[in-house]
Amino acid sequence: VQQGIIKPLCSLFQGAQESRILVIALDALSNILAVGHLDAAASPDNINPYALHVEECNVLDDITRLQNHAETEIYLKSKNIIDT
Repeated sequence: VQQGIIKPLCSLFQGAQESRILVIALDALSNILAVGHLDAAASPDNINPYALHVEECNVLDDITRLQNHAETEIYLKSKNIIDT
């Protein structure tokens, strides 16, 4: 995250067609957000800093659209990200 991976990672949701790439990118984003959740719990403002970066990338609509993907795994992973 310190190397600026969130923005390039989020760009994969806008153009990636291959399911394998989407699965890996969703896993990576989910893991990043989970670490941010832990960081938020330890901070006084209780805000996930990585979730803010994801929102700044304007990718939430793209991830929401992936909930309509034909592959169940992509649907479940994208739904989990949006829900959490």
